[in-house]
Amino acid sequence: MENSYLTLNETRQYKQGARRMKKVNNKEYEEVVYENALELIEKYGIKGWNMDDLARNSGLAKKTLYAIIGSKENLISRLFLSGMLDNKAAIEKIISSNKTNKEKLEILFNDIPKRFSGFTRRFAKDVSIEYPLLKKELKQKDEVSHEIFKNFMDDCQKDGIIREDIDIDAYIILTHVFFDALIMGDHSDSDFERISKVFMDITMNGLVKR
Repeated sequence: MENSYLTLNETRQYKQGARRMKKVNNKEYEEVVYENALELIEKYGIKGWNMDDLARNSGLAKKTLYAIIGSKENLISRLFLSGMLDNKAAIEKIISSNKTNKEKLEILFNDIPKRFSGFTRRFAKDVSIEYPLLKKELKQKDEVSHEIFKNFMDDCQKDGIIREDIDIDAYIILTHVFFDALIMGDHSDSDFERISKVFMDITMNGLVKR
């Protein structure tokens, strides 16, 4: 009769696997990983650390770390995607408010420079250099926010707030080009916000019907 009992080594492997799965499915461990990843990025940039560093800082085995996040590239993608989702939620909150479309437009234009500051803006350049395919993927995912903004701009034009001779699609492309170029420069958060605010003020004055 074949012995159905697990050997001592198999029992240990089973318990280790079970503990690892608990960590993989535990949101608290994910938060620990994300927080430590952000600390490493802030300290060393996108390139200056590896998964060994993250595993050590997070107090996790490397196998468990890979099971939680998949890869370094996947982790960075999630961090940037989180920022993009925050921006999308902020835009939707402004657009869905009870204010008039003109008031919403003014709030959006004041808010946009702030949306580009912080972690996402500071490390977007490094991501575009180190992970060009990831940059392309993130840009595609960000199209939802762009579409929401475009639809709102179209509504403002129909309401007579934005001049009828303005090409909304061309304006949005121009805005993307401006911010892409600004992001690729080496600006402090305060300079970035100041320059982008000047751009948004100028375009706002040119867009709105007087």
